[in-house]
Amino acid sequence: MRYALSQLLQANYSIVLKYLIKLTLNEHDAEDLTQDVIVKAIKNINSFDSSKASFSTWLITIAKNLWLDSVRKNNVREKFFRKSQNRFETSTNQVDSFIESEEVLSALKNLSDKLRIPIIMQYNLGYSYDEIAKHLRIPIGTVKSRISNGVKALRKELCEYEEE
Repeated sequence: MRYALSQLLQANYSIVLKYLIKLTLNEHDAEDLTQDVIVKAIKNINSFDSSKASFSTWLITIAKNLWLDSVRKNNVREKFFRKSQNRFETSTNQVDSFIESEEVLSALKNLSDKLRIPIIMQYNLGYSYDEIAKHLRIPIGTVKSRISNGVKALRKELCEYEEE
């Protein structure tokens, strides 16, 4: 069983890492969180139910929850978005490509966490307003206004960037 678990974890490592790079905007932090995901998966392997989700989906859920936990902690929150990020690999999805462009990543880093996190969750991860509200434990109206205000701030910053 240990060998099988090891094989499953190795096969899914890069999937989890890429997912966390998109969330954290930082490869180093994503690697750290990926290691935490692996540890948590090993500790909680008995709770995995293949009838409910695939192994990779289960790992992504653990990754998302660990990321959200880390974002909720103020001292860790600043660390995630302060450091310079690495460029993501090119995506075929237009929204992902937009979010991953260097100009947008740079502009995203300048937003407060309150605006940045809902934008990433909606445009990069495809969460609905309701899902974002539940994950962040805030009202749906707050999610909508933060995304709206964040997009306005991004547009303003990107217009300034183009003028330079």
